[in-house]
Amino acid sequence: MNRIISSIVLVITLSCNQGISQVINDQDNRKEKKMTIKDWEFSKGGLGLIRDHIYVRVKSEKNEIRWNQTEKWVGQSNQKSEVVIFYENQVWSAQNLPDGFDLSKAILISFEHDKVRFHDFVKGRGAYFERIKMTD
Repeated sequence: MNRIISSIVLVITLSCNQGISQVINDQDNRKEKKMTIKDWEFSKGGLGLIRDHIYVRVKSEKNEIRWNQTEKWVGQSNQKSEVVIFYENQVWSAQNLPDGFDLSKAILISFEHDKVRFHDFVKGRGAYFERIKMTD
């Protein structure tokens, strides 16, 4: 199962440059939303808002996610590409997902050299933030 999820994550990540589209049912399963990641979003104060309480740091030496004002995850150097999944208020690698994982309730976050992209499968939206270069 984890191998299948890892493959899905890899395909989504590799397709990001072309601006993938995916149809997702909304909460009441009556309407459909079209989700793309072509949209650029403006970060403020070095933080990119993904959802009300979930942010990525776009001006940082490390890949970083913050949520619920006090929680944070710090990954590899901002020079290394990294893909993680935010699910059930935790950050997971694609190779180590919990039992009962449901992609429709997750956020896929891709840290790249010059951008941070995300797909919020709950809200049915995706976008990217440009990285802000660290200065001395």
